[in-house]
Amino acid sequence: MADRRDRDGNTTMRLSLLLLSALVGLSLQQCDPKRCTIPNCRCYDDRTIPGSLSKSETPQIVMVSFEGTINSDNIKDYLPIFQSVTNPNNCPARGTFFIEDSGTAYDLVKDISSDGHEIGISSVDGNAPSSSTGWIDMIKKVSSELEGHNIDLKEVKGVRAPQLAMGGNAEMTGIGSSNLLYDSSCSSVSFSSANTLIWPYTFDYMPTAACDNGNAPSLPFPGRWEVPIADLHDINGDKLPCVVPSGCRNITTKRDAFDIFFNAFAGHYNGIESSISYDC
Repeated sequence: MADRRDRDGNTTMRLSLLLLSALVGLSLQQCDPKRCTIPNCRCYDDRTIPGSLSKSETPQIVMVSFEGTINSDNIKDYLPIFQSVTNPNNCPARGTFFIEDSGTAYDLVKDISSDGHEIGISSVDGNAPSSSTGWIDMIKKVSSELEGHNIDLKEVKGVRAPQLAMGGNAEMTGIGSSNLLYDSSCSSVSFSSANTLIWPYTFDYMPTAACDNGNAPSLPFPGRWEVPIADLHDINGDKLPCVVPSGCRNITTKRDAFDIFFNAFAGHYNGIESSISYDC
């Protein structure tokens, strides 16, 4: 009986290795934009405008997003950002809030969700899980709290890793197992000029873009999307890259904060219109 278990175990291991080799081989195939098409697939290095639109026909999309705890103190700072802005079609501007469970007042999350803001998931306590099981458990924990406050989980589709440190294969396994659609954690200085902009892309084919923090996945996750984050730049001196305003130097006034976002927007607007997100 012991000998048979050994033989079966060895056979199973060999089959597993063969399957993994086949999967990796498939993932390393070059992504063909003619076969990898939206809404389910998009090559990370495909810089053509979706729908074959011209630049003048392409809507300008700006994703305004936040991550962390939602409470009565900070919501008073977040909501006025949207109250004085209207989209060109006269619809109100809305943002995406990636929720950290610890300290969050979920009744406020329900309020902003009911008001049309998108709700995503960030973490339980501000720390990133270290395994796929940890990511699955974290997503389940926050999802359970959202559902318990009557937030429709079908509308919860995205994850942002704490400290913008993408969790690689483990995170994407958690996203896939939870039937979520996208990550928005991959920041890179290589996205931050007008000539290097990229659109959101899927992980159907490897490799994809590298991230400045954390790890991009090395295995394919078909149909799962990345909404990348373009770095900002200091407004003075060497204009060094910074992912979030708090990481940028020389930001001491409201005008400085405005300038850092306006400069980034203007640079991208004068290049290829895109839906790169800016993290607040």
